[in-house]
Amino acid sequence: TEKLHGARDQRRVASGMVTGAAGGAVALNDALCENVFALFCCVANGVFVLVVGKPGTSKSLSVDIIRAALSGDRGDALRREFGLPAVSFNYHQCSPLDTSNGFEHLYETAHRQSATDPSELIALVVLDELGLADLADDHPIKVLHTELERSGELWLGLREAAARGGGPVSPQNAPVATIALSNWTVDQAQLSRGVVVLRADATKEDLERSAKEVAEALLDTLSNTYFADIANRPDVRPAVFKWLIPLVSVYRTMYDDDHRHHFVSMRDFFYAVKKFTACTVDNVMRLIQPPTAEELASGRLRRIESFDIEFLNNIARTALVSSVVRNFSGSERMRELLREEINRLTPQFEGAAAQFDVPAPADLIRDNIGDSSHRYAVHIARQMMVLSNSLLGLQLLENHVREERVPWTVIFGPQFRRSSVMDVNVKLRELQQAVRRGGIIQLCHAERLIESLYQLLNQSYFMQGGTVYTEIALGNCTRAIPIPSGHFRIIVHSSSERAHDMQLTSPAVLSRFEKHELRALDFLDEAGRALLQQVERDLVWSACPSLAMRRQLLPGYHDDLLSSLVLCVTRDRGCGNSAASTSAASLTKEPVVDKRDWLYSVDPVFLFRTLGGGAMDGLRDAAAERLHLFECSYWNSTVTDAIDRVLRGGSTAGDASSRTKFAVVVTRSAYEPLQVPAEAAYTADVHRVSAFEHETEFEGCLAQAVRGDGQGVGKAARVLVLQHETAALRVELLQYIKYTVRQRVMEPGVNSRSGGEGA
Repeated sequence: TEKLHGARDQRRVASGMVTGAAGGAVALNDALCENVFALFCCVANGVFVLVVGKPGTSKSLSVDIIRAALSGDRGDALRREFGLPAVSFNYHQCSPLDTSNGFEHLYETAHRQSATDPSELIALVVLDELGLADLADDHPIKVLHTELERSGELWLGLREAAARGGGPVSPQNAPVATIALSNWTVDQAQLSRGVVVLRADATKEDLERSAKEVAEALLDTLSNTYFADIANRPDVRPAVFKWLIPLVSVYRTMYDDDHRHHFVSMRDFFYAVKKFTACTVDNVMRLIQPPTAEELASGRLRRIESFDIEFLNNIARTALVSSVVRNFSGSERMRELLREEINRLTPQFEGAAAQFDVPAPADLIRDNIGDSSHRYAVHIARQMMVLSNSLLGLQLLENHVREERVPWTVIFGPQFRRSSVMDVNVKLRELQQAVRRGGIIQLCHAERLIESLYQLLNQSYFMQGGTVYTEIALGNCTRAIPIPSGHFRIIVHSSSERAHDMQLTSPAVLSRFEKHELRALDFLDEAGRALLQQVERDLVWSACPSLAMRRQLLPGYHDDLLSSLVLCVTRDRGCGNSAASTSAASLTKEPVVDKRDWLYSVDPVFLFRTLGGGAMDGLRDAAAERLHLFECSYWNSTVTDAIDRVLRGGSTAGDASSRTKFAVVVTRSAYEPLQVPAEAAYTADVHRVSAFEHETEFEGCLAQAVRGDGQGVGKAARVLVLQHETAALRVELLQYIKYTVRQRVMEPGVNSRSGGEGA
């Protein structure tokens, strides 16, 4: 490093690595140059380096550049220039599940790699999100203390061995280099053992300069492609750069409004810039001369007809609105603020459009899914996080957004009380198979899986043998998985409250997603909203004005519960087409019950305990009939009465041919065991939910109940009764049970689409 001096050499080193390793669309801003320079110098000298910064400060990108630049032909040139050995990378994704044994195994492997000949090969350990390991119960970070203590002596020994001509050394004496990344400062024990690069918030000037560099890098990339005639025009770049000024202003407004700087990050900003730039060029191309199928397939360049600056400004303004709405409208408050900010800024530019309204979240989600198959999808669209209450977003997407031509997969994270690293590994394998198939993958209650998916969520892809790959990591074990062509998107479902709580959801997680909040209220038409107002005027809710009081009355209550019930009932009753069709009288009609919708719950979580008269009675009856939610204390005198009603398909009467042959009932645990009458036409298999320690136990029980295995001989039906303890109620577990039962027991060939949002 004696050859390197000052900021000029920082940019020179970073520029050479980016050009040779990372390709285009990478802006050489000050943060990236400093990060790359610090990592390169510390790796070359065996000094521990910790990069600390908020999401979007180029930490992961810096490591990717170093990794790519020190391998292959480009790596050979750098090693010759600076006299460096080859570097073997050992990537470790830190998480709260880390153990001391895992860290020890990681460094033992790295020491063995360096022991071959440290003058020719050095092992480099990359600890991503080190702060998460600091949260582990086993405190594995103490192993890092020991390794860093030895680091100086081992590297000194390496230099002495190199002076004697090099050669193999014992694994105990083999030096290892370490890079650590973190979103927050870890304990002082690490800070005193190496170099710390601490990234501060970007100023307005930094943002404008970085935005221009990102846009210019992406335009350079597009200038070598099908869009060359647009990207190379001399009037395009000034127009794009001009509209970056209001984009920076919008970002700063959204960032400052987020007082804890938790929900909006630099990663949101950079994706907004890239989407704006790419969409401006793409939209101009499409509007002037739409490409033919042959041209898209061949990638053949063509000449573009002329267009004036006003036309270009209109296109750029539309692309600006689309980019900021997609990346900065993660909550209803942010949508209102965004609407005000854009309407305030755009009149400052010539040819400004009239006042605009923010598109509905469902439309933005469809737009994102459509962008997932775009040739530049990695620049214009991220993976998504859908925010809703009580997993409502899963049903809303299924019923209002899903397209049959695109495969959809739902995966729940580990939910049972004895879930371990092995259960996480099983889920990651299930996810790996889903990625291979492609389509839309929805993750529910999967917080324990997110850290392993950082490379996938970052869209850090690499090419090998003509196939695009990414990596899934669990500790120091990584798996390369191919990225499918066509539509591919990860959608993580989370509650709105959890996402806005910094203690529950890290900014590092939030920043990796394009966030959208889904509410059943947004799907109600005029008639549905009229009915909702009638329901909200009920005396029950007037007596419980606060959210806390309503949750005491109804465990699991949330702000969107009444809207979801109204949406479900009005849709299934054929209501909602006109205001006159939705009334208390219409709710007394016989409900439209899908006989394939065989999942029934006897559960207090999503049902009213006390309801008024009038329309409220009709809504209660309709919701319970359609959603198959039966609360014993208020609907039936006993669980057995509820089971008999369930087997009749929810009706008060029914002949034998219409009765259900198999049913699953979820109920609260009773003080006394369930007694099935001898004359009952069914046999009941009763299990406590708390008795299942792992997912495999529950699925085995479910499979056995479906097969029968000798149970119910001479009986017309079988019932699996799952009892839970109200005091230790975990809504997430009940939601997993409901979805799993629905998927595993559904008749072959029957659509598994959920029956109702409120369930």
